[in-house]
Amino acid sequence: MTKKEKQEYSELPFKYLPMGGWDYLGWSFVYSIPVFGIFFVIVNALRSSNIARRNHARSFLAGFLVIVLLLAIAGAVIYFTGFYKTIIEFYETTIMPAIAPYIEMIKEMMGATGA
Repeated sequence: MTKKEKQEYSELPFKYLPMGGWDYLGWSFVYSIPVFGIFFVIVNALRSSNIARRNHARSFLAGFLVIVLLLAIAGAVIYFTGFYKTIIEFYETTIMPAIAPYIEMIKEMMGATGA
């Protein structure tokens, strides 16, 4: 960074300061924490005084909403096509018989400890 660039950067108001790579990484980790993160995303998307942080939070919020929308569409398709019956049948005929011995073993262990 040249001397002139450093001077321009130092004169910028907080509102216009860019976020560094570590800032983006840190806020991404914070936003990824369940429940706590969505609170921070909403607060920063609506009230952050720094434009870069506000835009970053809004992009996270938009991505989250897209994922929720896609999951809702997938759930509706699975439900209304009746595919959920196939999933339940697969679970009951394939997965449950495979894990049943382990479930019984855990029940016996829990019974032996008195829990």
